[in-house]
Amino acid sequence: MSAYLSSALEAVRFIRGQRIEGRAKWRRHDATEKGSDYSLYHGSCGIILMLLELHAAGQDADALAEAIAAGEEAQDYLAKKDWLSVSPSTGWPGYAFAMGELAKASGREDFRATAAMCLDRLAAQAVTLGGGIGWIEPMPFSDIF
Repeated sequence: MSAYLSSALEAVRFIRGQRIEGRAKWRRHDATEKGSDYSLYHGSCGIILMLLELHAAGQDADALAEAIAAGEEAQDYLAKKDWLSVSPSTGWPGYAFAMGELAKASGREDFRATAAMCLDRLAAQAVTLGGGIGWIEPMPFSDIF
């Protein structure tokens, strides 16, 4: 086993220890659900991608099922959203990517449809800017747009 794979498996063990009981969602901080979310940056979608890589490497028979369960929970969250950031880290693009990868790995059309919905909602948030389109939203940690 390579050092990289060994490190990845160690990270997976830690992350699985942060799973919220009865959920396909993980804590960001020990002993609390505070701050737990579904985003690519620090939520379930990032963990979904890690689990899919683990599955693709043939290292964990349960990884795909775990990723699917997390994807289903993220789908429920996304179905209730009309607006999210356009940031790949925390918004529509990151969710679209994770759902698309989950669709490829699982063969499930509902994940592909969720990825398309994310892209449709991203496009719907665009505004005309000069001769093209763009997105205007508050910049994180600042008072500018």
